[in-house]
Amino acid sequence: MKKYDISCFPAKLLMAALSALLMCLFTSCGKTSEEKQNLEKITVAQAGDFLIYLPLYLADDMGFFKAEGISVKIMTTGGDDKTFAAVIGGSATFGVADPTFVAIAREKGMQGRIVAGLVGSVPLFGVAIKPSIPEINNPSLLKGLSVATYSAPSTAYVLQEKMYKDAGLPPISSNSPWEGRCLP
Repeated sequence: MKKYDISCFPAKLLMAALSALLMCLFTSCGKTSEEKQNLEKITVAQAGDFLIYLPLYLADDMGFFKAEGISVKIMTTGGDDKTFAAVIGGSATFGVADPTFVAIAREKGMQGRIVAGLVGSVPLFGVAIKPSIPEINNPSLLKGLSVATYSAPSTAYVLQEKMYKDAGLPPISSNSPWEGRCLP
């Protein structure tokens, strides 16, 4: 370890520098960086950690919120309906979820509004286990196939139901416990 000879520094200068350093340390003890910056604290509720919410995560990680004077806490609720309930109940300032719940709540006389869009379109993906299932590029190819989706009311459910109707196919019904739900 390298040793430094501090005898060349005047004692008063060394003491002043140490005092200033200690004062800086002690005056900032107990305060978080957010308190030092006087950031407005908000909570954003989300149904879960989903790739479609990537813009939210990037804005937080890259410091965009802090640059605007906002400290963001992201809270996971476990469902779009629970996200909307967190906003209505006051435990979240904003929620990122299916906007269907805002329309339903407003029909029932509750407050709520959409203030921004996080995604530009509905992210629907089809995944099949059987290699014999072809790429679905026309709704008529859904004939004889069942689709697991989020339950009504949800944008995904409504759009999937519309795909079947556009093809002149009735949505397939079964006794499966997964029908109308997102598979885990």
